Amino acid sequence: MWLFDVVIAFENVSAREAIRRSWQLTQRQGWQSLSVVIICGLLLIPPFSMSMFLSIFSVFAILFIMIAAFPVYQAIKAVIYYDLRSRNEGLTFDLDITATNPQNHLRRVMLQTPESIELDLALGGIGSRTLAWAIDQLLLWVGICLFWYFGSILYLSILLPVLTNASAAFDQGELNQWIEAIATFLTFALSNCYFIAFETLWQGQTPGKRIAKIRVVRDTGQPVGIKESSIRSLLNSIDVFFFFVGVILITVTQSEKRLGDLVAGTLVVQDQQQGANETQQLFDFSPISSQLATELVTNPQLKTITPDQFLTLRDFLGYRSQLVSRMRSQVTTKLADQIRTLLGQNNQPLALGLDDLELVEATYLACQQANQS
Repeated sequence: MWLFDVVIAFENVSAREAIRRSWQLTQRQGWQSLSVVIICGLLLIPPFSMSMFLSIFSVFAILFIMIAAFPVYQAIKAVIYYDLRSRNEGLTFDLDITATNPQNHLRRVMLQTPESIELDLALGGIGSRTLAWAIDQLLLWVGICLFWYFGSILYLSILLPVLTNASAAFDQGELNQWIEAIATFLTFALSNCYFIAFETLWQGQTPGKRIAKIRVVRDTGQPVGIKESSIRSLLNSIDVFFFFVGVILITVTQSEKRLGDLVAGTLVVQDQQQGANETQQLFDFSPISSQLATELVTNPQLKTITPDQFLTLRDFLGYRSQLVSRMRSQVTTKLADQIRTLLGQNNQPLALGLDDLELVEATYLACQQANQS
């Protein structure tokens, strides 16, 4: 029921139908949706805490902050609605010539590897980086709280009684100071090791970055090592807590680098490895699709299919099995009708009453063969 008001706004349906649609959209991504709800709730704790404090002086303070936070909360729900429809119902699988790839709105950077290979990468964007940072901070502070909790139990129940019984001249106050200093140092080490270990072992990704689909790379496009990750992690505190200098630098610099990136020589980019793997995967096409593809290659109208539209076909064929069954055929029919419009209704191969999926597969194969020739 969490998205029912968003469904009413976007789909103009009754309240009963909106509740059904909300359940329909979230049932396959229950844990993901729940995690987003929890993170949103945690992000809203500071403004609501401030409102409770200000309400002591003015009864309108809490109302003002609640009104200010409500649009942000609803905007997050709208983004989740769009994401769920894209995942479950293939909302973004559209060959409309006016549709653009969302990554086209991101800043891009050209990198040259030591092998003189040029890489065109989309930068991570401040929104994705903020999401990744919030998730990582949540996981990190859960780990730190567990560390202090179990460390306190270990100290009070085992270490302190042993030392007290061992020496009559035992100075408990001095020991407490040493324990606090050691625990503080270990907390600092844990908070830095989290980012260093994950970014080094996961090729520039932490759990938050993996969820946000971004990764850290060197200025040469190569994966980061322990040196780059260490510099970024050690300077993270300055970027965040020193008047948010990192946010300012990400906003004003052309390559969206915070202070840690500038010193370490790194970039945060969109994770395109998944897309590269999908490009290399082999689809199981029917013989009819393969035969039709050889005929469509000679169609002069095939050139009207843009690279973005070709990638849409590729992504659809790779993701089709994950769509809900009721939308799978609808999206296939929509794409097939758009292909017929692009290639010409009077084209002989298209006038044979082909299955919609075979036409989509044949068009993808034809574009692939045309690009390779």
